[in-house]
Amino acid sequence: MLASISRVVDLLDPDLNRIGNMDLEEARQRVRCGDAVAVRAIDGSFALVAVDGITVRIARSMDRPVRYFLAKRREGPALFVADRMDTEQDVLVLMLTSHGSEDGLEVKNGSLPLAQLGPPDMRVPIANCLAWPERMAGAARLDFAQMATLTFEAPDPVRFPALALARQALQAGNGVPTILNAANEVAVHEFIGGRLGFAGIAALVDATVDAAEGRGIMREPTSVDDAIAVDHISRSLARSLLPEIAVKTF
Repeated sequence: MLASISRVVDLLDPDLNRIGNMDLEEARQRVRCGDAVAVRAIDGSFALVAVDGITVRIARSMDRPVRYFLAKRREGPALFVADRMDTEQDVLVLMLTSHGSEDGLEVKNGSLPLAQLGPPDMRVPIANCLAWPERMAGAARLDFAQMATLTFEAPDPVRFPALALARQALQAGNGVPTILNAANEVAVHEFIGGRLGFAGIAALVDATVDAAEGRGIMREPTSVDDAIAVDHISRSLARSLLPEIAVKTF
């Protein structure tokens, strides 16, 4: 059985909320009640977390992206909710060169409150997707005694160009993450189909973002429909660039 969330840590900045037609507490109550119509009536820029018993609801406007993380604890999982952390380079990326895979979040004060360590085996995330919300066996458990040590290194941007592209997109904003995501999905699909080399994935994404800059595609989506439109245009642009990139990278 999955445990209920035992603690909610709301790290959202309340000073960023700009709600024009009601006060903050009324808006939070609308989120708490779970009525989608009532939430859609909130006018302005906002990101809100509301707890109702064991139910946690999060609502935000299109211009307020948030991130949330679950931390496993003996007394029950804790949910951390925070504003998107890209402008301060708060996302910690390290290469774990020993036997394991790691991810974490570094906050502005330099601490690393969240970390996850698992075997470098794709059966783990695949099993998670197949069995959700339950759990199933995916891979062998980590043997810390056998691992003995953990060695971390900064990622090589030459070997991992997609990581550099993702960071640049986060810093640029202006719809670039939407363009990058669309181009990446096209590139991976073509790679799986054997029509693009592995090195061509990052190359096609890079070329699509560059081409989008001169075609009026780069804009911060203001609605779901706008985001979908940018996504569709970016996918078409990536497909049009595919033949040229495929020849260069195969």
